[in-house]
Amino acid sequence: MPRIGVRDLFVAKVTADTPLTYTTATAPKRLAKAIQLDINPTTVTAELYADDGLDEKESSLVGMDISLNANDIAPGMDAYLLGKKQDENGAVIDSKDDQAPVVALMFKAPLSEKAGGGFEYRVLYCMKFEPYSETFQSKGENLTFQTPTITGKAIAREKDGAFQNKLRIPNDAENDLKSIAETWFTKPYEPTGSST
Repeated sequence: MPRIGVRDLFVAKVTADTPLTYTTATAPKRLAKAIQLDINPTTVTAELYADDGLDEKESSLVGMDISLNANDIAPGMDAYLLGKKQDENGAVIDSKDDQAPVVALMFKAPLSEKAGGGFEYRVLYCMKFEPYSETFQSKGENLTFQTPTITGKAIAREKDGAFQNKLRIPNDAENDLKSIAETWFTKPYEPTGSST
């Protein structure tokens, strides 16, 4: 199904990630308005050659590189994502001791009407963002918006090895799926069972 956009970026700090427990802060925060979001899987591969040819090949997903271009990353969100301190006036202090927290990232992407409409919902369970470059450009004859792109890496959570979860909910979905859509941004979605 073709996707035709991306919207509603939310993040929540991961407060526990153990083999038995995965929890996040109670109220996810709106990150920004999305312009573009790229998710690139990182894999490792092993190849076994025997009798002068490739006999076996195995690959494993080890992470996901995330690149997010947003309309703006407000100072408070900048501090939240990168573990910076903020003073009482709202100024953000960059320090050598900053430690970005592990966060869950949630968003949705509209689906084309030909594909039934609705949205694809996503959650990346454990990721860390990295400090990002900023560009300041003088106005010329034409105005140019200068928007931030922040990058990060998603890793598997300890509870079940999951990197992300994605769920497509068309416009004509059953009520159970609609209720999932209504609560998607209140906390990271937990799978209810699995099938192969």
